[in-house]
Amino acid sequence: MEQAQLNRTYPAPRYAWYVVVLLLLANVSAHVDRQILSLLVDPIKQDLGVSDTQMGLLIGTSFGLFYATLGLPLGRLADSWNRRTIIAMGIALWSLMTALFGVARGYVQLLIARTGVGVGEAALIPPAVSLLGDLFPPKRLATALSFFSAAVFIGSGLAYYISGVTIDAVSEMAAPTVPLVGTIRPWQAVFLVVGLPGLVIAALVALTVREPERRGIAGATVRETVAHLSKFRAAFLYLTLGYAVYTLVNYGTAAFLPSYFRRVHGWTASEVGLFMGGGTTLFGTLGIIGGGWLADRWRERGVLGSRLLIGTVGALGALASGAALYTTRDDTIAKLLLIPLNIFHALPFGAAPAALVDLAPARMRGQLTALFFFAINVIGFMLGPVAVGQFTDRVYGDNGVGYSILTVAAIFLPLAALLLAIGSRVYGAALRRLQAA
Repeated sequence: MEQAQLNRTYPAPRYAWYVVVLLLLANVSAHVDRQILSLLVDPIKQDLGVSDTQMGLLIGTSFGLFYATLGLPLGRLADSWNRRTIIAMGIALWSLMTALFGVARGYVQLLIARTGVGVGEAALIPPAVSLLGDLFPPKRLATALSFFSAAVFIGSGLAYYISGVTIDAVSEMAAPTVPLVGTIRPWQAVFLVVGLPGLVIAALVALTVREPERRGIAGATVRETVAHLSKFRAAFLYLTLGYAVYTLVNYGTAAFLPSYFRRVHGWTASEVGLFMGGGTTLFGTLGIIGGGWLADRWRERGVLGSRLLIGTVGALGALASGAALYTTRDDTIAKLLLIPLNIFHALPFGAAPAALVDLAPARMRGQLTALFFFAINVIGFMLGPVAVGQFTDRVYGDNGVGYSILTVAAIFLPLAALLLAIGSRVYGAALRRLQAA
């Protein structure tokens, strides 16, 4: 491990946690803007006459392609440029593009706006993870990153709730009219409601976050980063592939779970917003923070592979919870099963980036973080929603969407569990080598 990392001092905890909270808000905004589309699959299909596969492309591929690809150069930039500025610019861009999604008049315009959201959100994770790695010591990093990553579930839950409430409210009144745009549909109003507030968060980041001093350490070259990656390639491979396969199931589930409850259980938009939104926000957040805390505790007790091993626990628990949920027709049981489903799906996603930071020297952290999330998002975003959509369109039909989600989970969650279980030992050995260097 680099001597600078071993001997460095960290800023006051109060300020460090303020940055966590502010970046959490930014990440919540990102996931609201990203996830809001999944509750609106059915009204958009009705208005535009598109298939579930096309919606999967809209939810996943159009966003994920640019989100994943642009993360690589932005990760490189985060190792040498002001991370606060990169983050603030990204927030402003994705917020504006979300609002533009709300005034789109056709599928192609939606595709362009969705791509813009992906471009903006690519500027958040690599610099944010890199920045937080400079604010917290290793023994507290998984917990801090768990709070930051909890935005995935807070944001998704809020997206479900906001969209459900907004759709029902707008549907009961005369169609709203926006200056220069004209009359908009209820689902379009949702994107205007959630998009523009992100500009306030962008301003707060730009004005109140300080770029940590890099102590004269220049960003690593691509060649140096590749050499480090090659030296620990087995650990990186298991870490990345294991969580990428896990993420595929998460994104596929998130994209079509609202449609499952609406088509199979007959829930209204408000009911989906209330039960899915509340469950995702409360129990998803509990899962991710609890998983990060547990991984840190295991790490302190000498389990060096704990940040991968927690993913094995999450994958197996998510599969069992999903199998029970998607095969029941009892409404009360379905609502109760949302509790363990959210907890297990969320469990490892604070520990995962902490595992990456442990293996990444500070001067190449942005590049390695971007590469990690590139793989996760190419596999997860671009394949997960489309895979579920394909099973629905070609095998089970619209009302069999729950079986589509379960089929994807049954194929990929055991694979993720196996990769992370094997990888936990490989990762532990790599960490011992790095600490001894």
